[in-house]
Amino acid sequence: MNAQHEAGVSEDDAELAINNIAEQIGNIEAGIFVMDEGLTSTQQGNLPLLMFQQIFRMCLSWLVLTAVKIEELWRKYGTLATPYTRERMRAALKEISRRGMTDLRNKSVAHILDRNTGKPTTPAQIEEAFKMMTQGNALAFIHWLRHPDDPKAETLSRALRLFRADIMQAFPKASITMPVSTYGTAAGDVEF
Repeated sequence: MNAQHEAGVSEDDAELAINNIAEQIGNIEAGIFVMDEGLTSTQQGNLPLLMFQQIFRMCLSWLVLTAVKIEELWRKYGTLATPYTRERMRAALKEISRRGMTDLRNKSVAHILDRNTGKPTTPAQIEEAFKMMTQGNALAFIHWLRHPDDPKAETLSRALRLFRADIMQAFPKASITMPVSTYGTAAGDVEF
């Protein structure tokens, strides 16, 4: 199974990419699911608000790490995307950058020291970075990740699903070992 694609990617690498993309889609779904469940439990009085705030912050951190992984996947395998998908993935990556997610990963989520100053990031700086990421609207942020009511909405999850489909089309013999979650959608995957 080690044939090379014209973009210089082997079938083995393509299989890894397909499954890694599926994992990142699952990470988005899991982060949103945990936030939803935490909010519901808090509203029902079963979870203290402070605990929900910590869970929400943990989920946002998980989504930051996921976004940086997506950037890495794109750098490695982006040449396999069709022009249609390339346009959507570039828009998604631009949004990741605009929201400061990579910077947030480097200064808070994966480290405690600011690489530029060598000093710990302050709680106020971390809070400001999370506000920038969500733009003060957690629901709109979640809908940018995955819109539960519109599987064709321009979301990060949809762009990833298109990217995965492009690689699967280029490498039809590659096997999928990582299933993609269908949490929150009636149809599951996007229609093409």
